[in-house]
Amino acid sequence: MSKLLDISDEFQLIRCINGVKLLRPNHRIKPHSHGFNLGCSVKQLLQLPFSVYFHNTQSELQKANDTLFEMASLNSEKDCLGKTAHSITSDEFATKLIKNDRNVLIHKNIQIIEEMGVRKDDFSIHAISIKVPLYDGQSKLIGLMGCSAILKINSIANFLTKMAEFNLLNHFSHLYYRHSIPAHIHLSLREREVLENILSGYSAKKIGALLKISSRTVEYHLENIKAKFNVYSKSELIEKCLRGIKKS
Repeated sequence: MSKLLDISDEFQLIRCINGVKLLRPNHRIKPHSHGFNLGCSVKQLLQLPFSVYFHNTQSELQKANDTLFEMASLNSEKDCLGKTAHSITSDEFATKLIKNDRNVLIHKNIQIIEEMGVRKDDFSIHAISIKVPLYDGQSKLIGLMGCSAILKINSIANFLTKMAEFNLLNHFSHLYYRHSIPAHIHLSLREREVLENILSGYSAKKIGALLKISSRTVEYHLENIKAKFNVYSKSELIEKCLRGIKKS
């Protein structure tokens, strides 16, 4: 087992162009320099109602929240720190998870991935994960930070909204459009704009302000979009769009 990374609750996560930096509280930064945006503390992130975890470059678990331990059916942090997914999931699923981690580290960019498999006790897991390269204060790549929402347990719409608040969805809508809207679905320019902002985690009020239309008009377009995608809720719409992203 590799030496565990120092990831204390008070450390700050600072959003940068292709990931996040892990900085000590006394580290002085200029909020608008070098593409950085102020983020949050490790403690704040771990309080989210989704699985949150930090891996080193070998995909060994360094820190996680209680939600992940519950999902993994583990009693405590000590049960899995320093271990890989092979200790928790089937070997086949663990291999896929580690491959996803490596893709994030190799390409050094944020990735949104649909992950499906089983734990060692055959309990099925179906999650949407956002994985982000993790750097130290000297800009050295030290691992990744991940957040995962379990479908049918977590609200995907709420998950994306929270991720947007932490500036982790800047490129998500463009990722979806790179794989194109299905040919049989025809959206107007305004509907495309509304959908793009929905996929960035924005509320109807925020979208209205960005597009200079009323929130009621945004809701009208949203209803039309849902009808065209043959879904009945915002969460279903987001899930359907997420599934349009090819797995890494």
